[in-house]
Amino acid sequence: MIPLTDPLTSLGNQRLLEKDLAVYEGQVARYGMRSCVALIDIDDFKKFNDRYGREAGDKAIVAIAERLANRSRLGDSVYRVGGDEFICLLPEQSLESGALAMDRMRRSIEELAIPHEDSSSGFLTVSAGLTVLDAENLKSASELLKDAQAALSRTRNADTNQIEGVDNDDSSPSR
Repeated sequence: MIPLTDPLTSLGNQRLLEKDLAVYEGQVARYGMRSCVALIDIDDFKKFNDRYGREAGDKAIVAIAERLANRSRLGDSVYRVGGDEFICLLPEQSLESGALAMDRMRRSIEELAIPHEDSSSGFLTVSAGLTVLDAENLKSASELLKDAQAALSRTRNADTNQIEGVDNDDSSPSR
Protein backbone atom coordinates (compact mmCIF):
# COMPACT_ATOMS: atom_id res chain seq x y z
CA MET A 1 0.00 0.00 0.00
CA ILE A 2 1.27 3.46 -0.90
CA PRO A 3 1.54 5.74 2.15
CA LEU A 4 -0.70 8.80 2.30
CA THR A 5 1.07 10.56 5.15
CA ASP A 6 4.36 12.39 5.41
CA PRO A 7 6.75 10.35 7.59
CA LEU A 8 8.25 13.39 9.35
CA THR A 9 5.10 15.32 10.21
CA SER A 10 2.31 12.72 9.97
CA LEU A 11 0.35 15.21 7.85
CA GLY A 12 -1.21 14.13 4.60
CA ASN A 13 1.26 13.94 1.72
CA GLN A 14 1.10 14.87 -1.97
CA ARG A 15 -0.75 11.65 -2.88
CA LEU A 16 -3.48 12.28 -0.31
CA LEU A 17 -3.73 15.91 -1.44
CA GLU A 18 -4.29 14.79 -5.03
CA LYS A 19 -7.04 12.39 -3.94
CA ASP A 20 -8.70 15.01 -1.76
CA LEU A 21 -8.51 17.68 -4.47
CA ALA A 22 -10.28 15.30 -6.86
CA VAL A 23 -13.07 14.96 -4.28
CA TYR A 24 -13.24 18.75 -3.86
CA GLU A 25 -13.41 19.23 -7.63
CA GLY A 26 -16.33 16.81 -7.78
CA GLN A 27 -18.15 18.56 -4.91
CA VAL A 28 -17.64 21.95 -6.52
CA ALA A 29 -18.90 20.74 -9.90
CA ARG A 30 -21.86 18.82 -8.52
CA TYR A 31 -23.00 20.79 -5.48
CA GLY A 32 -21.60 24.25 -6.08
CA MET A 33 -19.36 24.10 -3.04
CA ARG A 34 -16.21 26.20 -2.89
CA SER A 35 -12.87 25.78 -1.20
CA CYS A 36 -10.00 28.09 -0.48
CA VAL A 37 -6.59 26.58 -1.11
CA ALA A 38 -3.48 27.96 0.60
CA LEU A 39 0.09 27.12 -0.39
CA ILE A 40 2.30 27.82 2.63
CA ASP A 41 6.07 28.18 2.51
CA ILE A 42 8.53 28.60 5.38
CA ASP A 43 10.36 31.87 4.74
CA ASP A 44 14.13 31.64 4.19
CA PHE A 45 14.16 27.97 5.18
CA LYS A 46 17.25 27.12 3.13
CA LYS A 47 19.19 29.75 5.08
CA PHE A 48 17.82 28.27 8.31
CA ASN A 49 18.96 24.76 7.33
CA ASP A 50 22.37 26.06 6.24
CA ARG A 51 22.91 27.90 9.52
CA TYR A 52 21.38 25.49 12.06
CA GLY A 53 21.61 22.11 10.32
CA ARG A 54 19.17 19.52 9.07
CA GLU A 55 18.19 18.21 12.51
CA ALA A 56 17.13 21.71 13.59
CA GLY A 57 15.36 22.10 10.24
CA ASP A 58 13.41 18.89 10.77
CA LYS A 59 12.42 19.98 14.29
CA ALA A 60 11.25 23.32 12.94
CA ILE A 61 9.20 21.62 10.19
CA VAL A 62 7.56 19.35 12.77
CA ALA A 63 6.77 22.30 15.08
CA ILE A 64 5.28 24.32 12.22
CA ALA A 65 3.30 21.32 10.92
CA GLU A 66 1.86 20.74 14.40
CA ARG A 67 0.95 24.41 14.72
CA LEU A 68 -0.74 24.46 11.30
CA ALA A 69 -2.71 21.32 12.14
CA ASN A 70 -3.68 22.56 15.61
CA ARG A 71 -4.73 26.02 14.39
CA SER A 72 -6.77 24.78 11.45
CA ARG A 73 -10.51 24.45 11.90
CA LEU A 74 -12.47 21.23 12.06
CA GLY A 75 -12.95 20.19 8.44
CA ASP A 76 -9.79 21.89 7.17
CA SER A 77 -6.97 19.68 5.90
CA VAL A 78 -3.22 20.30 6.06
CA TYR A 79 -0.66 18.50 3.89
CA ARG A 80 3.11 18.59 3.62
CA VAL A 81 3.86 18.67 -0.10
CA GLY A 82 7.55 19.52 -0.20
CA GLY A 83 10.55 20.14 1.99
CA ASP A 84 9.20 23.36 3.49
CA GLU A 85 5.86 23.63 1.71
CA PHE A 86 2.41 22.87 3.01
CA ILE A 87 -1.09 23.05 1.55
CA CYS A 88 -4.16 23.87 3.57
CA LEU A 89 -7.61 23.12 2.11
CA LEU A 90 -10.30 25.31 3.65
CA PRO A 91 -13.73 24.02 2.58
CA GLU A 92 -16.57 26.46 2.06
CA GLN A 93 -14.28 29.46 2.53
CA SER A 94 -14.02 32.55 0.37
CA LEU A 95 -10.70 34.17 -0.41
CA GLU A 96 -11.34 36.71 2.35
CA SER A 97 -12.25 34.17 5.05
CA GLY A 98 -9.40 31.92 3.92
CA ALA A 99 -6.98 34.84 4.24
CA LEU A 100 -8.23 35.47 7.79
CA ALA A 101 -7.68 31.81 8.67
CA MET A 102 -4.20 31.84 7.15
CA ASP A 103 -3.31 35.06 8.93
CA ARG A 104 -4.32 33.42 12.23
CA MET A 105 -2.04 30.47 11.39
CA ARG A 106 0.78 32.78 10.26
CA ARG A 107 0.66 34.69 13.55
CA SER A 108 0.60 31.45 15.55
CA ILE A 109 3.81 30.36 13.83
CA GLU A 110 5.41 33.69 14.73
CA GLU A 111 4.44 32.92 18.34
CA LEU A 112 6.58 29.76 18.19
CA ALA A 113 9.52 32.20 18.13
CA ILE A 114 11.90 29.74 16.48
CA PRO A 115 15.14 31.79 16.27
CA HIS A 116 16.43 32.52 12.77
CA GLU A 117 19.30 34.99 12.68
CA ASP A 118 19.17 35.26 8.88
CA SER A 119 15.56 36.47 8.92
CA SER A 120 14.55 40.13 9.10
CA SER A 121 12.22 39.30 12.01
CA GLY A 122 14.79 37.17 13.82
CA PHE A 123 12.39 34.19 13.79
CA LEU A 124 11.08 31.61 11.35
CA THR A 125 7.95 32.86 9.61
CA VAL A 126 5.71 31.63 6.81
CA SER A 127 4.11 33.17 3.75
CA ALA A 128 1.06 31.87 1.90
CA GLY A 129 -0.54 32.14 -1.51
CA LEU A 130 -4.29 31.60 -1.68
CA THR A 131 -6.82 30.88 -4.38
CA VAL A 132 -10.40 29.61 -4.49
CA LEU A 133 -11.98 26.67 -6.27
CA ASP A 134 -15.64 27.37 -6.99
CA ALA A 135 -18.33 26.51 -9.53
CA GLU A 136 -17.82 29.72 -11.50
CA ASN A 137 -14.07 29.13 -11.78
CA LEU A 138 -13.80 25.37 -11.98
CA LYS A 139 -10.15 24.48 -12.45
CA SER A 140 -8.04 21.37 -12.44
CA ALA A 141 -5.92 20.68 -9.38
CA SER A 142 -2.77 21.61 -11.29
CA GLU A 143 -4.27 24.96 -12.38
CA LEU A 144 -5.41 25.64 -8.84
CA LEU A 145 -1.98 24.91 -7.39
CA LYS A 146 -0.37 27.03 -10.12
CA ASP A 147 -2.55 29.98 -9.06
CA ALA A 148 -1.63 29.47 -5.40
CA GLN A 149 2.06 29.29 -6.39
CA ALA A 150 1.76 32.53 -8.35
CA ALA A 151 0.17 34.24 -5.34
CA LEU A 152 2.91 32.86 -3.08
CA SER A 153 5.56 34.12 -5.50
CA ARG A 154 4.12 37.62 -5.20
CA THR A 155 4.79 37.52 -1.44
CA ARG A 156 8.48 37.11 -2.27
CA ASN A 157 8.38 40.33 -4.25
CA ALA A 158 6.79 42.18 -1.35
CA ASP A 159 8.54 40.68 1.69
CA THR A 160 8.35 37.58 3.82
CA ASN A 161 5.71 36.73 6.42
CA GLN A 162 2.89 37.70 4.01
CA ILE A 163 -0.43 36.36 2.76
CA GLU A 164 -1.39 36.98 -0.88
CA GLY A 165 -4.48 35.80 -2.72
CA VAL A 166 -5.71 35.49 -6.28
CA ASP A 167 -9.22 36.81 -6.84
CA ASN A 168 -10.68 34.48 -9.47
CA ASP A 169 -13.26 37.07 -10.53
CA ASP A 170 -10.65 39.19 -12.22
CA SER A 171 -7.39 37.26 -11.66
CA SER A 172 -5.96 40.15 -9.72
CA PRO A 173 -4.03 39.84 -6.49
CA SER A 174 -5.76 40.48 -3.20
CA ARG A 175 -4.29 40.98 0.27
